[in-house]
Amino acid sequence: MTCPAETNFGRVNVVLVEPEIPTNTGNIAKLCGATGSVLYLVHPLGFRTDDRSLRLFFNS
Repeated sequence: MTCPAETNFGRVNVVLVEPEIPTNTGNIAKLCGATGSVLYLVHPLGFRTDDRSLRLFFNS
């Protein structure tokens, strides 16, 4: 059985332009990972992207 959304639209790419809220960005990244979508982040970002910061908001 094929998912109707996949049949009609294919995969969706998500682009966040200058995202400012790390928790929202992390949740969107999780959604993209679960659906097989590609997430593009357009700089400047409103948060740090070092390992510690990424772990904090991607695990939220």
